[in-house]
Amino acid sequence: MNVFQSRYIGDYLLLLGRDLDTCVERSERTEVGQKLHDLTEDDLIKKATKHLRTASELCAKAGLESAEEQLGYSLMHLRWQTNKPDCSAMCAELRHGINAILQDLNQRVFLEVKGELRHYVDNDLLFSSKVRDAFPSAVPDIRESGNCLAADCNTASVFHLMRVAEYGLRALAHDRRIRLDKNKPIDLATWEDLLVKLEDAEDAIRTFPRTAAREAQFDFFHGANMEVKRFKNKFRNRVMHTRESYDRHDGMSAFDHVKAFMEILSSRISERTRTPVIWKGSKWVEKN
Repeated sequence: MNVFQSRYIGDYLLLLGRDLDTCVERSERTEVGQKLHDLTEDDLIKKATKHLRTASELCAKAGLESAEEQLGYSLMHLRWQTNKPDCSAMCAELRHGINAILQDLNQRVFLEVKGELRHYVDNDLLFSSKVRDAFPSAVPDIRESGNCLAADCNTASVFHLMRVAEYGLRALAHDRRIRLDKNKPIDLATWEDLLVKLEDAEDAIRTFPRTAAREAQFDFFHGANMEVKRFKNKFRNRVMHTRESYDRHDGMSAFDHVKAFMEILSSRISERTRTPVIWKGSKWVEKN
């Protein structure tokens, strides 16, 4: 998401405005103007020039190209003046700079992100560091799901979350050594293909020798499969087949379910690693 740093642009508009007020007072050379500020004229010019330079850098980062260009001209005028610039000259450049920033801002439409959703913007750790490390391929969609929630584009968020869940389903299928009919690649399988095979794999775990490790293995796969079932029919099928749009409540619900699913998976497997077909030993009983 292209995040606009409005706070910093606003701060420097305020600073430039204060510099302008000070320079106006000094250029009028009134008794009040002389007494209002302790800075010498040279120091005042240096301070205002520094603020113009920083404002130019901020505009460059924010993509305010017209404002950046005008501020560049102002800095060039101050640098190239035959005589040392005075407060009167600085007033003119400050006005040009402030007007350029305001005009550039006026050409933009800004998106409001509510305070409680601020941490959803461009956040690769919306789920957990464990999920990020176990499923790096899913991180772009996790980040975009948060951006869409912050922007109140909830149906789009659900779409990205279903992509995240698919990375998890493929990892589960890889872990259970699932083979599809006609040797179809896992990444080309439908969710129905994978879920049928995963249910068979869960049933197979019941036939393993009865141990504490087997119980932990069953709990893990049963918990993962149950989470998928919680969001599959409500979200995945409907969003992929344009049957429904979603509001904020739905978007957050999908987010919570997919987060729970991916965090269950990351406790044991990843997109690069898998567990033994049959879990044996105490290490599988211990909680990760």
